[in-house]
Amino acid sequence: MRSSVLARSSDTDFLPFISPHVCVSNAADELTLDAPGASYRYTGRAAELMRQLLPHLHGQVDAQGLGQTIGCDLADLWRLFGPIVEDRYLSNISPIVHAADGEEQLEAYFELCDHWAKEIFSRPFWTTLLDGTAPANQVLGWGIEFYHRTVGADEHNELSVRYCSNEDIRSALTEHFHEEMGHGEMFLDGLQACGFDRASVAKSAPLPSTRALIEYMNHLATTDSIGYLGCYGVLHSPRVGQTAEAVAKQFAGFMALYPYAGDLIGKICEHALLDVQLGHDQIHLEHYIRDHGALDAKNALTVIDAAHGMVGVFCRFFDGILSYYRSPEAQLPRPPTCSTSR
Repeated sequence: MRSSVLARSSDTDFLPFISPHVCVSNAADELTLDAPGASYRYTGRAAELMRQLLPHLHGQVDAQGLGQTIGCDLADLWRLFGPIVEDRYLSNISPIVHAADGEEQLEAYFELCDHWAKEIFSRPFWTTLLDGTAPANQVLGWGIEFYHRTVGADEHNELSVRYCSNEDIRSALTEHFHEEMGHGEMFLDGLQACGFDRASVAKSAPLPSTRALIEYMNHLATTDSIGYLGCYGVLHSPRVGQTAEAVAKQFAGFMALYPYAGDLIGKICEHALLDVQLGHDQIHLEHYIRDHGALDAKNALTVIDAAHGMVGVFCRFFDGILSYYRSPEAQLPRPPTCSTSR
C-alpha cells in the first residue's frame, strides 16, 4: 500500500512537489519530462498547461489552487498529473507541510527523502561500480573526491555552528561538528596505502561538481539552519536498515570486486561504520521536532526544498566522478590549478 506522501490523497488538497530526478525538455510544440526509466510527452494544449504548471510544482499551491491559477478544471489537471503521480515523480507533500503531529511529519519526511535518495544509486556511476565494471580510475577517483567531500564537511559543519542563532540547534550542530571533524584523514590513509602521495592528494583540486556539493551545504549553513538540518534526511538515507553488518557486507563486496583498491574501500567502510556507531541514522532534525513539535508550514517547506537540492548536487557529484575519471587520461590526483569543468 502506498504511503501518504507518494500517493494521491485527494484531488483538492494534493500539494505537488516534483522529483529532483525529473528533467524538462521544452520544444516549440511539445514538452517532455524525462525521469529514470520513464518519459512523459505533452503536446498541444497539454504542453501549454504543463509549461504553466511546472514553476508551481514545488509545494506552493495545492491542486485546487493550481486549477484556478492556470484556468483548468480538476479533471484536466489530473489527466496531466496522473502518470507522473502514479510513477512517483510527483509527490504529495501535504502530510509534511500540514502535519499537526511531529511523529507523523517525520514519518512523511523520511519517506520522501528515502524515495528521492534511492534513485541517486541508479546513476551510471553506481551501476558500473555495483556490477564490477568500473575502471580503476573511477574507483580511485571516487576515493579522491570522497576525501575532498569529507574535508568540505568540516567546512560547512563549522559554518553551520558559526551562523546558527537558535541555541537548541546550535548545540546539536556543535556536537556534530566535533564528531565529524578530521575524518578526511581516513581517506588519506586509504589513498596512501593504494600508492598515492598523501600531500599531493591533500593539495589537489576537487572536481567542480564536488566543490558545488560543498558550496551548496555552505550556503545552507550560513543562511538557513532549519534547511541545513533538512539535508540530512537525504545524506543519511535509508532511514532504516543501516546496520553495521549490512554496511560491512556491502563494502566487502566492493573489496572483492576491486581488490587493488581494498585499503581505500576499507577506509570508506570505516567512515560509514563510524556514522552508524555515532547514531547518525537519527539526524538532528528528528531530535528537534521531537523536542519542539511539528514544524510550521514555512519551515517544513524549507526542509523539503533543502532535501530536494541536496539530491540534485549529489547526483551531479557522482556524475562528475564518472565523467572525469573514466578517461584513461584522467589525472589522479588532479593538480591544484586544474580547472577541467565537469
